[in-house]
Amino acid sequence: MKFFSTLFFVLLFVNFSHSQSLLQVFLTCNGNCDSDFLKTEMTGEINFVNDVQTSDIQLFMTDVETGSGGASIMMVLDGKQKFDALQDTIRYTLDP
Repeated sequence: MKFFSTLFFVLLFVNFSHSQSLLQVFLTCNGNCDSDFLKTEMTGEINFVNDVQTSDIQLFMTDVETGSGGASIMMVLDGKQKFDALQDTIRYTLDP
């Protein structure tokens, strides 16, 4: 899962690289999501905030184990403030 989370944030950086300031992200992690890993490894263009009111994007991540032993992962992006029009859901399944 760490590989896909890293890939996701790299793509996110590319999309918002035109921004003059750091992207303020509020992360909500459910399931086996490793929020500590994301917050310590994803630095540079992203600043993780503790208050959803100050965020540019609220990111919901969930992961659920599938019956075959893999994982079903869903990421929901909810834009705030200057990114208010951004709404997206990304789903993928990892094989065991």
